[in-house]
Amino acid sequence: SSKSGCSLTVAQSVQRPEAVMMYYNVFGGGVYVNQLGRGYQRPAIAWRASGSTARQVAEILCRVRSLKREQLLIAASWPICAAQRVHLHAELKRLKHTPNADRVDVTWPYLAGFLDAEGCISAMANRAVVRLLICQKDIGVLNAIARFLQCEVPGGNEHQVTSNGKCNQLTIQKQEQTNTILRRLMASGLVIKRRSAEIALALDKSNNAYIRSALADIVGNQSRHKRLDADGCRRSREIETAQGKLRRLVACGKLESASSLKEHLVSLRSTHRVAMLDLTTLTSRGNAAHCSIQ
Repeated sequence: SSKSGCSLTVAQSVQRPEAVMMYYNVFGGGVYVNQLGRGYQRPAIAWRASGSTARQVAEILCRVRSLKREQLLIAASWPICAAQRVHLHAELKRLKHTPNADRVDVTWPYLAGFLDAEGCISAMANRAVVRLLICQKDIGVLNAIARFLQCEVPGGNEHQVTSNGKCNQLTIQKQEQTNTILRRLMASGLVIKRRSAEIALALDKSNNAYIRSALADIVGNQSRHKRLDADGCRRSREIETAQGKLRRLVACGKLESASSLKEHLVSLRSTHRVAMLDLTTLTSRGNAAHCSIQ
């Protein structure tokens, strides 16, 4: 919002414009350039509604108990009085940084939309398991989602909400649970991540490398330099195996063998780090060459 008017905006990469076009087709408004592509950053488009259209859309959307409901209530009744607009402009900024997760009603359709917007579907490098990851600054909504899954999915009490220092994240990485969740989400309106979910559901021990590559091809560029290739996945499995063996040796009191294995583990990790740096450099050069051609 600005102090003169209030608008609603949904932005997406041009590679995956489904949500933007869905809002446009349902609510009208307009679709505009949101940002130009630059380097690894892909161009983005945005759906935007303002004036009476924004108020009408906000009135419809605020019927759903969501993180943005209080903001939508304000947008739905945006005042004519300039003094009131100044106050509500400040209130919108406050609500953006302090969302109220207690007002959220988590359902399968709500979770489908949330995963579309804030989630990631990936295949783990060291074993044939699909991982679902949802990141959010506000831990309250992640706890609400975790409680919902505990009730809806067998074994749901294993879902973990952790913090990496920059944001909070909910991780689900037990294959039976992730498959159940993905099927329920697809039946509940998953749109942007639907193709990723279809690919992930085909994962088994024989096609882990292929599924990882297929999932990587249809996501953004945020972590492209951290993705493991086939050799990286093999090294990751070797490291995990060595870590497990080290824990067993220590538990059995075989400290001499544990010490020797610990040195080997240090070597494995060092080799892995160097190989990843080489891969990152090679990928960066290839991307730079591609950008210069374009």
